[in-house]
Amino acid sequence: MTAKEHREPNRVLDFGEFPGRWEITRSTEDTNGELLEMRFEIESVPEEGPFVHTHPHAEERYEVRSGVLEVYVDGDWTDVSAGEEHTVAPGTPHTFRNKTPVELINVHEPALRHEEFSGGSIASLRSEACRSLRMASTTSYCWRC
Repeated sequence: MTAKEHREPNRVLDFGEFPGRWEITRSTEDTNGELLEMRFEIESVPEEGPFVHTHPHAEERYEVRSGVLEVYVDGDWTDVSAGEEHTVAPGTPHTFRNKTPVELINVHEPALRHEEFSGGSIASLRSEACRSLRMASTTSYCWRC
């Protein structure tokens, strides 16, 4: 059995409506809470991407390995190409989308409770308890981490 085959099953995430492979590569436990690192291989996401959200006390970084990721930060879309990265400051409304296949490393620092939320489904994060702000006609949510 290879190291990859031996990985814990809870490291692979199921975000249902978002196609692709989502995997925790460095967990909160692995890093003593310093960060959470995930690897995403995404064919494409719905045009609007995941809901706009904030992380009040953690920064989020996108490190694009292949393809182009479009990152929405505080009202503006920015293309992040292979070999580039983009960091979102704590408390900043953001999301992402891609029109072509993309592979990226996604880091939340510090990890806080993000892994707990990532282990659930996107639908569970859309609950009334997570509702935090509105931008234009788009409902946005706070992941409380």
